[in-house]
Amino acid sequence: MKKLGLVQPERSSGNIRLYSEEDVDRLRHIKALMSDCGVNLAGVEVALRLMQRMQEMQQQLEEMERRISRVAEEDIEDIIEDMIEDAEWKEV
Repeated sequence: MKKLGLVQPERSSGNIRLYSEEDVDRLRHIKALMSDCGVNLAGVEVALRLMQRMQEMQQQLEEMERRISRVAEEDIEDIIEDMIEDAEWKEV
């Protein structure tokens, strides 16, 4: 799986592979796809790319939602400020 680039562990100074928790989780996921779902390595590679892309898209969506919320809050603040200014002007 290392040769296919499905996991890329770090190396120690003694050239020993050091697997991160993320690597181990990824290997477990690969194993499940292969043994439980009958997916071959080519299919695993495609599935992992698709899942990565979905995760990226989810992050983009969350960022867009945060931006929309900020813009909406700014618009509401502007509207409230305008209403207060209008009310103060009418009181004079």
